[in-house]
Order: sequence, then C-alpha cells, then structure tokens
Amino acid sequence: MNKIRRFFYYLEYLLCRIPIFLINGLSLPAAEKFAEVMGSFVHSILKKRRQTALENLRQAFAGEKTEQELDAIARASMQNLIKVGGEFIRLPEIAKRPEHYFEIKNSKAVWEVLNQQKGLIFIVSH
Repeated sequence: MNKIRRFFYYLEYLLCRIPIFLINGLSLPAAEKFAEVMGSFVHSILKKRRQTALENLRQAFAGEKTEQELDAIARASMQNLIKVGGEFIRLPEIAKRPEHYFEIKNSKAVWEVLNQQKGLIFIVSH
C-alpha cells in the first residue's frame, strides 16, 4: 500500500474515532444534546439530503403540513438519526450497566430466565 493511500485510510479512521471518543466521554444527557446540535448542523449543511427529505415529506403529507412544519420534521429526523448513532456507539457501556438505562418490569422473572443461560429475547418499545 502506498503512503498516500495509507495516510487517507488513517485520516478516515481518525474522522470516525474522534467523534466516538467525544461521545463516549459525555454523560447521556450531554450526548443527547450534542446529537441534537449535530443533527441540526448536518441538516443545515447537507443540502441534497435535506431536499430529498423535504421532497419525501411533501409526498407523504400532500399539502397537510406547511414548509416550516416539514422542515421541522426533517430536522428532527436527522437529529434522531445522529442520536441513534450515538446510542449505537455507547452500546458497550449500556451492555455493562443495563439497569442504569432500562426499566425492567418483573425483573425477577427476567433474571430467572437469564440465570438458566439459555438466552432471552426482549421485545421493547421506545
């Protein structure tokens, strides 16, 4: 591999790792606020993606919503996408302390099944 290609691979790696490092260093509420800000920023700078989202929303709502309402929905959608990405990055931490992030109803029954070490499928809503 030549040095220029290797440099660009390393640059790509850093562009991925730096946000991951920053997100992992934030508290959950701070990470959610960061995601909202980044979602708004991305919504503002990615004109082509914003236009695609607005075109899709215009078709979906066919005159039911104003342009301002459609833009707010598109912005919130991008914010949510960034938020989900942040949650995905934090999965190792969440897996270590699920009780900190989830409320489990009838937890006694859940722990009984988990202690059998046969696996368990959770169905959750959010």
